[in-house]
Amino acid sequence: MNQKQKINKVKTGLNLYRLIEASGKTRIEIAEYLELESTRVIYDWTSGIKLPSLENLLNLSILFHVSIEDILGA
Repeated sequence: MNQKQKINKVKTGLNLYRLIEASGKTRIEIAEYLELESTRVIYDWTSGIKLPSLENLLNLSILFHVSIEDILGA
């Protein structure tokens, strides 16, 4: 049996931070693309406090042209 994997919020946040910086997009542009109420949740993701929902992960992967696995830190 394979060992169960856990998603590392801090690594995921760091991956997202790097993708955002490399993209040149602002957090406001990303929030608008994801139809978020504010940018606060993006800061929570990049600081490792929260993880994006599956829907947001999918849309972030589309926005940054990467796989979901490239975003998630396991």
